[in-house]
Amino acid sequence: MQVEGMESGANILFVRANESQIGVIVGLVLHHLSPEIQSTIQESIQFAVTESKLRFAGLLAVEPQLSEKAIEVLPLSDLYSAGKSLALDVVGFHAAGYLQEYPGRLACLVGPASKFNDSDQSNVVAELVKKLVEIAWDWSVELVQVLLEPDAPYSRFSLKKAGFHKIANLIQMQLDQPFRLNSKIGIPEDRFDDELVQWRRYQEADRAYWVDWLDQTYRDTQDCPELNGLRSTESSMDGYLAASRLPSAFESERDQRAQRFEIESTVNSGSSFDGGNTDNDYLPQWWGGFVTSNGKQSLIAGYLLNPTIPGVFELTYMGVIPSARGNKLGRNLLSGAIRTVQNLGGGRLWLAVDERNSMARNLYEQFGFHETRRLEAWIAVPPGKSLVQQI
Repeated sequence: MQVEGMESGANILFVRANESQIGVIVGLVLHHLSPEIQSTIQESIQFAVTESKLRFAGLLAVEPQLSEKAIEVLPLSDLYSAGKSLALDVVGFHAAGYLQEYPGRLACLVGPASKFNDSDQSNVVAELVKKLVEIAWDWSVELVQVLLEPDAPYSRFSLKKAGFHKIANLIQMQLDQPFRLNSKIGIPEDRFDDELVQWRRYQEADRAYWVDWLDQTYRDTQDCPELNGLRSTESSMDGYLAASRLPSAFESERDQRAQRFEIESTVNSGSSFDGGNTDNDYLPQWWGGFVTSNGKQSLIAGYLLNPTIPGVFELTYMGVIPSARGNKLGRNLLSGAIRTVQNLGGGRLWLAVDERNSMARNLYEQFGFHETRRLEAWIAVPPGKSLVQQI
């Protein structure tokens, strides 16, 4: 660990770590996960740091006598014994957390992890969180996010003390092969009978359409409405774009599918997807429905897919503009997303939905999605901004 620039308080030193100690920090913060999962997360962070130049910062709260031996005491090779983490048993260690930058001026805080399960250490943990958030503001991000397990009361207590606000209860849902497509799919004739809906893949030339679509879909949304106005639509757009491009881990699978990569999926009968430019390995998995009325083109509905690990995709976002709602376009979007995952060789599709969005949850269940996990979404905003709505 870097011992220079350490800050102290109440006989606790806050030791700053950087990307060279990613493995140590991941092992401390995610000690409850298996070594295999931790290794995957570590590799993902390392790739983001080295290839995408995204920043990483870890922080340890330790007693002064431990700081001089931090590197020797906490090397990655000594974190496990028979698959069980020993890190939290190190005398003099109190808490750990890390901050990861994402495209689109977003940072995610992971942790905090602490060896103490009582409120006596809440001040130490809260101070660690505050210092990580200060790093985020130095990075000029617009939002810091934490996803918290519901059974982590002391982490929740510390987050509150550090200035975080809970904005939603999120439900993760998953769909596995064999995928089930809803038979009642089709754009209702009473609304779009005179308008041809053209479904096509994202192209950079269409960016203005997508930004306008994304901005409109935020209106009256039932998914985390507290976020509206806290982050610019352009920043959100950049973040979505970066996440939805196929990462290097997909190269071998992509090469094997090169001859059959052209998308043949249909959203409804007679309306097919354009396969896009398959020579571009990093063409994002965004699909949208465009309509032309009175000579003017607009994007009315779309969905975004994010490849996470080979064979697994996240339905990152799905939305319809207000003027086109009420026409069951959500069914077309979800069906199209499932077919796209099938054609990309995926075997699993997952998503997260706000607990309050009962309409979306019912739709997902109709297509066979099932609940796998619940999380709490907490956020911190830069100085000068505030949350109007809280739950």
